[in-house]
Amino acid sequence: MTVNAVDDPVTIGGDTSGSGAEDAVVSGTLTAVDTADGLTDGTYFTVTTDGTDGTATIDPSSGLWSYTPNADFNGTDSFTVTITDDDGHTATQVINVTVTQVDDAGHLRRRHQRRRRRGRRSHHRRADGQRHRRWHERAELPHRGG
Repeated sequence: MTVNAVDDPVTIGGDTSGSGAEDAVVSGTLTAVDTADGLTDGTYFTVTTDGTDGTATIDPSSGLWSYTPNADFNGTDSFTVTITDDDGHTATQVINVTVTQVDDAGHLRRRHQRRRRRGRRSHHRRADGQRHRRWHERAELPHRGG
């Protein structure tokens, strides 16, 4: 008589998706339960397919995952986690990640403000003979997109 092991399904839950801002780490925790075959060896979570526009990691025992998007990436991406039970059977779970755009215009605004403060300086003599400096503001230049 031969007894073959049967792959009993793993129940996967927790954070199967996540979202966060551009240039920030997105994280969550994946859970898995396999009462028949067991998940006791402490190394059952593995990232098997990385994201296209970022890098994913997962703690092999706790299921805590993190996704770091590439610089200035925003949009959707995904990565795949494989869960391996004590009998060597595997199940996979795709984690979907949404990265929201962050307005990087703050850098442009500072440069624009500095430019706006520049003006033409002129020297005048006051009635008492002392030199007096005066700033003449330039007309505001239209913003050029790009």
